Amino acid sequence: MTISFNTPDLNPFTPDFGQSPTLLIGRDALLARVGTSLSSGPRHPGFTTLLLGPRGSGKTAVLNSAADAAKQHGWLVISVDSGTPNVLERIGHALDRLEQLGTTGQTLDNRYRLSRFAEKAAEHEAGVLLCVDEIHSGDRIEMRRLGDDIQHITKRESLPLALMGAGLGELRYGLLADRKMTFFQRCHREDVGLLSPEDITDGIRSTVRSAAVSISEGALDAVLSVGHITPFHMQVIGSKMWTLAGAPDFEITEWAAREAIRLALPEVHEKVHEPAWYDMTPASQRFLYALAEFGGVCDARDIIDKTSLSRKTYIDARRRLEYGGYIRVDDQSRVRVSGLMPMDSVLRLAMKDYPDGSDWQDQDDEKRNGRPAAIARCDKKMKRVDGRCILPRGHSGGCRSR
Repeated sequence: MTISFNTPDLNPFTPDFGQSPTLLIGRDALLARVGTSLSSGPRHPGFTTLLLGPRGSGKTAVLNSAADAAKQHGWLVISVDSGTPNVLERIGHALDRLEQLGTTGQTLDNRYRLSRFAEKAAEHEAGVLLCVDEIHSGDRIEMRRLGDDIQHITKRESLPLALMGAGLGELRYGLLADRKMTFFQRCHREDVGLLSPEDITDGIRSTVRSAAVSISEGALDAVLSVGHITPFHMQVIGSKMWTLAGAPDFEITEWAAREAIRLALPEVHEKVHEPAWYDMTPASQRFLYALAEFGGVCDARDIIDKTSLSRKTYIDARRRLEYGGYIRVDDQSRVRVSGLMPMDSVLRLAMKDYPDGSDWQDQDDEKRNGRPAAIARCDKKMKRVDGRCILPRGHSGGCRSR
């Protein structure tokens, strides 16, 4: 069988993680603040900024946009991710490429080399921008070292080395909760959240029309009714409505829009909501499930009574969900879902993992009784061996019997 290369896909929507969209929608104010911070120099609080937001919120797209703007103004840009170890080594390799040394990054200290680049950039009224994605996954020791280096260069020496980091909102409960991460704790923070219905409609309209295709008012009204969603969700809807309508040859109709909205839900559930659910602690899952059963809003006392969580475990779960952007708590201790993870997704995932409620055990009670908290197993029937999977439920990769 041979692979045939046909006409390139003209679909202007990009339903993929980490890929910059045709048009960056709903982030004008944020990008303006970033631009002001970088142009103001090391003394500006936003010169070292952390972008925090849920999956699919477009953090990487904002990061890429900031990097592109910096390059256009003559800045040197170093882009790395900390999703895997050795981020300091990758920074060293990036410096090698800039210097064209061809070394392994071990001959000269990164701090010295970054300082030297910042000094040279300052001579040309520019700077160095260090972009670090997936910062919530960073190795603690490496992040401390990186923070110390940036603090020394940017804050003490007042050299133009700027930091733009991006990570999940849970970073507040992980890296930023570490007492030794004083530099990152002091960094300016920007929340990259959901798009408003108006932003989504403008984004769909602008993207479609930039490709010289028309879209009906009925289709735009259908999009407006979706509510607050992530940029990724918007891109999935846009991509599907484009294909369903037969664009660019035909106008995007209301039918195509409504069908795309319906078909987008399973994909967003699989790629966004399901991984987010399995990142949560069992107590956070239990909290969110109880809230969904109450219709998405209730008093704090209702959650505690329904789940039997201890006060300490309840507070921990609530903070994690707040930091992740899944819930909001008002001054009257009323808890409500934010819309980031639809209640339908919460109920589906909870019933899939805990069909009879038998695994909703109070782990605090188990600890008080001197027994370790049980970890729910996958327990799927293996295909090639006589046995069941022993890995935790929701694990990544293949199953294992022993």
